[in-house]
Amino acid sequence: MSKDRSITPTKKFAFDQDTYKHFVDEIELHDIKLTEFEFRVKPEYFFAVREEKEEDKDILSRSFKREIVSLHYEKEDEIFFATIAWNLTIKRSNKKVLHAKAEYLVVYDNAPAVEREYVERFTQKVVPFATYPYFREKVADFSWASGAELPVMPVLKIK
Repeated sequence: MSKDRSITPTKKFAFDQDTYKHFVDEIELHDIKLTEFEFRVKPEYFFAVREEKEEDKDILSRSFKREIVSLHYEKEDEIFFATIAWNLTIKRSNKKVLHAKAEYLVVYDNAPAVEREYVERFTQKVVPFATYPYFREKVADFSWASGAELPVMPVLKIK
């Protein structure tokens, strides 16, 4: 198996749309596994939410991001897997008062032998859409269970 490498091109690469299309047409999603989940909410969060409502001003700052943590691909195995992390953080004066993080392992079979750059592009463009609904559901479930009353998370958009 190859070692984790940053998902940034290491050399000049001539992208071929037909090769990428063939890769996308052939590859098959095999599995998505939740490998890590964390949801923490501090009492200060609830006070800040009430304060925001009463004073009609923004007290909390919110951030949302995703990161491809690892990517493993071997041409001869016809398989690749990636780990993606989703993070939702809410702060009050630079102090985390709510944090949700999930990591998912995504496994694909029947991967045609292509240059790694095609797999990296697929991982950046497709894997987030495969995993995001699961993260969104987890956050909604824990928001309800904790009484955090988080708004519905946004829909992902293609960039």
